[in-house]
Amino acid sequence: MSEPTAADYQRPAARSARADLSRYALIEPPPRHEDGQGSWLMSYLDLLTLLITLFVLLLSLQGLSPEDTAAVEPAAATDDTAPLPRLAAGSALWQLLEPAPARSIMLATAGAAAPPALSPMAVTAAQAVTRQLPVAPTDEAMPLLMTVAALQLPRPSASPGDEMARWAAQVPDIDGVVIEPGEQHVTFRIQDRLLFSSADVELSEQGHELLDRLAGRLSQFEGEISIEGHTDSRSISTERFPSNWELSAARATAVLHHLVDHGVTAGQLRAIGYGASRPLADNASARGRARNRRVELVLRPAASDLADAAQQRSAGQ
Repeated sequence: MSEPTAADYQRPAARSARADLSRYALIEPPPRHEDGQGSWLMSYLDLLTLLITLFVLLLSLQGLSPEDTAAVEPAAATDDTAPLPRLAAGSALWQLLEPAPARSIMLATAGAAAPPALSPMAVTAAQAVTRQLPVAPTDEAMPLLMTVAALQLPRPSASPGDEMARWAAQVPDIDGVVIEPGEQHVTFRIQDRLLFSSADVELSEQGHELLDRLAGRLSQFEGEISIEGHTDSRSISTERFPSNWELSAARATAVLHHLVDHGVTAGQLRAIGYGASRPLADNASARGRARNRRVELVLRPAASDLADAAQQRSAGQ
């Protein structure tokens, strides 16, 4: 058997080196391409993901029931709102993506170009989050609106005193009867010589005629009527009339009975005797005493009318 040579020792070492090189070659990364030939794969995957998401969204919209669709529509929809696009059964999904005729939303800006028409889905989304703005009235509707507003505004009503003054102005003139309107009353002042004789309480014929003319007008009055008798300061002392108080009260009562007999409601009347306590003139002269001898019919509104007038004044403040 021959002795091994140096070449025999070198062959196993070479085979071991080749095995190590082949092992390292298996784990080396693939060569890189500088021209970007593999970068299109990631973009393609992104596009597929977006398309799948879009199809899932469209399928979910198609599966909404009419009740669910109505819940997202605006509650106060008008004729100006665009209907929500729905996909009929058996239709293709691409029909939702087709442009549909819709009313363009124009921005009224001076000198601005018209914006592009929006898609139906964009219009519906905008209507779901916005409220309808109030519409300005047209020129034709303005006069009617002004008239309605004027009717609704509270109007200052006439006071009871003004109404009574107008009522008293319609009473015909009667000789010897002075009509004096007050703030909330009207006074009919009658000289005693037209109604009674001196120191008497029986109505004269002239007094009957005068009261007959007044009774027709007073019977239409719905307020209160106070019949007030007045005398001068000269004292009187008789068995029937111990003082001017009794005389003035008796004359007022005689006038009251006559008015009741001629159609005036008794519940509206009252008789008061003031004697000489409320003179109009100085009793030192005959003329002044003649003015103080009188019978006054004081007309006042009913208590309910006064309460209504006070309520209206408080409401107007």
